[in-house]
Amino acid sequence: MEGGLMKRRGFFINSAAIVLLIPLLLLAATYEDVSSLIVHSQSERTQTERAYNVVTFLSLEFQRAMEISGKRAVVSAVDYVAVTGNFINPDYGANQTIADLIREGDSSSLRGYNVSYIMREQTLRVWLSNVTKILRNQGFEISPSIEELADSTEITVAPLDAFTIVIKARIPHIEIRDASGTVVYNGPIPSTGEYVYSRVDIRDLEDPFHSVMTRGKYHRSIRACKYAFPEISPPITVANGTGSGDEFVLGRFGRELMYNLTHIWDSEGNYITYLTINGKRVPSKSVVREKGDMGVIVFGDVPSGDGEMLWCSQLDHRLNITLQNNGVELINFQVPVYIDSAHTTRSVLETLFSVADGDQDGIPIMEVYDDSCNRINFWVEEWDWGNLNNDNDNRALIWLNVTLPALSSKTVSIYFGSSGTESLGDASKVFDFFDDFETWQGWSNYSNGAVYQSSEQAYDGIYSLKKDERNDPNGGYKLIGKTIGRGYILEGYVYRPRNWRGGSQDRLGLEDSNNDGYTMGVVHNNNQNRESIKIDIRDNGGADGSWSISTSVPEDEWYFFRMIFDNPQITFQIYTQGSAGWALRYLTTSTPYAEVPASDTTYNSFDRVVIHGGYEYYVDSLRIRKYATVMPSATVSSSVELKPSTGGASIGGSVYDLQPLIDCIQDQRYFAIEDGWSFFERLEGSDENHEDYVALAHEMQDELNYKPPVGYYPIGLVSFMVPHANYDEKLFNLMRLLEIPLEEGQSSVDYYFLKYYFGGGSKVDGYRVWGISQGDYYNIDLGTSVYLSRIPLFLDVDTAKVILGTQGACQLLDGYTCP
Repeated sequence: MEGGLMKRRGFFINSAAIVLLIPLLLLAATYEDVSSLIVHSQSERTQTERAYNVVTFLSLEFQRAMEISGKRAVVSAVDYVAVTGNFINPDYGANQTIADLIREGDSSSLRGYNVSYIMREQTLRVWLSNVTKILRNQGFEISPSIEELADSTEITVAPLDAFTIVIKARIPHIEIRDASGTVVYNGPIPSTGEYVYSRVDIRDLEDPFHSVMTRGKYHRSIRACKYAFPEISPPITVANGTGSGDEFVLGRFGRELMYNLTHIWDSEGNYITYLTINGKRVPSKSVVREKGDMGVIVFGDVPSGDGEMLWCSQLDHRLNITLQNNGVELINFQVPVYIDSAHTTRSVLETLFSVADGDQDGIPIMEVYDDSCNRINFWVEEWDWGNLNNDNDNRALIWLNVTLPALSSKTVSIYFGSSGTESLGDASKVFDFFDDFETWQGWSNYSNGAVYQSSEQAYDGIYSLKKDERNDPNGGYKLIGKTIGRGYILEGYVYRPRNWRGGSQDRLGLEDSNNDGYTMGVVHNNNQNRESIKIDIRDNGGADGSWSISTSVPEDEWYFFRMIFDNPQITFQIYTQGSAGWALRYLTTSTPYAEVPASDTTYNSFDRVVIHGGYEYYVDSLRIRKYATVMPSATVSSSVELKPSTGGASIGGSVYDLQPLIDCIQDQRYFAIEDGWSFFERLEGSDENHEDYVALAHEMQDELNYKPPVGYYPIGLVSFMVPHANYDEKLFNLMRLLEIPLEEGQSSVDYYFLKYYFGGGSKVDGYRVWGISQGDYYNIDLGTSVYLSRIPLFLDVDTAKVILGTQGACQLLDGYTCP
């Protein structure tokens, strides 16, 4: 044991000497250079300049001392754990132990272990003593004492990321006097009052956890994978597409899996094409990194939310719509899509109408999906064949209910064909409230009013609502089915016959259970000078205060109204047939015939649509939809896509290049993941301080402005234990020597593996990975089949989702079913 101990010590001494020899020489040289600088300053510069030089010298040397001492302290901590086989007590903390070593060259957590042969007196206390001597030789005295300065120095040792430790330090107060007793400096070091930050790279150091768990029989150095941060730069590539074949197709690109610009296929007729990454069509080379890489084609369901563009329907045509959101996140938001000569090409109109509605009955064969094959609720409000020889006569208006992240674009597709189920969609699933009055349901009379279904007039269909008998506030109401607030639109169509009999006002709006709210009003009169439109506040059903403008709204024809309930503004708009904004009236940017703005915040909660005013008048196609200050826009493609012709059934699939991941696993490289065990946790043999270390790392990344584009760099480390001759012959031989049988399904993540097989820990379930440890293929170069199931690699789900991505985990983990 003593011989082994001396060999390990010799290994660490040699390693430490190589790493630290040059910084030590630089430190000695710096002391000599700065001493000459101070002598020169004393003779030729002013008192202020002398003070500046002294303080600058101390600040620079303090940072260098922290770096050199920090490197030695980290090596000492690793040496202690690896040589003694004892972990650092997590209650004391590995980071505090390293801070002790930086300050004193020893720590109570090391249980009397002598690390002086590594620290070599490169500690804060020794540095303060040396600096004091140098400055005293130049005529300066430092106070307080070395002991007090060492004890008061603030030192924080923290993980910066998975492969870097940062040392944050500051001397809060020091006083420097010259030979005459004059105070030349009194303050902190650095003089700015801030901290110095020194970084220590832990790459190529031994991972102490492996040594302790195997009782010194197995060692592994911390070496980073080329794709060390998989959530930023994944170690695999994946593209989605369509094709045909077995559920899993394996092989090497350029050998068993041939490829050209657009297709990837094998000799058995399996293939995938129409490849996309992040919704954009890409060539095969975008997923194939290098010829000879291991690849997997997976056919079946592609997980939603990946942003990929697939063929989602059995219908053989599709028209893509790009939805652009330049504002906040919009959830279950209603977007009108105009498909006419102003928004797409003549060719699109001809194909859409002639294919989707070949029998010209006004009901198309249509489905709508997003780019992840999630079905989208839609409603065809207008489907006008007109005359295809006249571009202005044929048009469609289709409403979509979609969720759009803030500042994003999304592609949805209208799939259509000549055979299938005819459908206009379902307006009730698109809008927050909708009633076309073709079925009379849910309406109640208010006070002594009367509202009922009528076939006397209809904007669309056969029926509408008729407001009859008795004037305001009498009328009717219908519950919305939920309570809504601001950020909604109430809109629909109103018809006032010229020979109306009762009161002159059309009044509709939103109220709560106390009949408090707001209504719009259109005032009709034989004298046009007395006609107007207005917004009323409703208090217990009665009108109480209003905003209005004078204007005349035609009778004996349907007009379109809209009330926008923003906060604090409420806007009432009128669109009349033939006016400039009528054609695009559902766009809030279109020009209304007339409008009234109001600013009021009295009421902000509504649960019913109300009908008040005079009589008689008719209401149709009444709906409530969401409103945003920045409304989304829809752009219709200028061409129709045809379903790929494959000679057979085409299904969605994905293709992966797994070689970079395989290379890193075979070379026993490390990845950085948030939930992995950090370097400090590996020194402690426990993850109980994980959350504290994560919080500390986030604090350091914020202070140093060292962060990825989104979130924070992870601090956890993970490598994989694969006892197989082609992956890790040392581990393979060790398991055989110790007669430790491998168990199917035990995670290969190093801390799970070592705790289970060498520490008596609990089993953590893992799954085989298609293309790495699951599946087989015929290697045409060897002339034999390769059975990957002989590779004992198992990934637990949480780790797999980070390394492979959520889609990769769902598709490549054998036997795992995505929730």
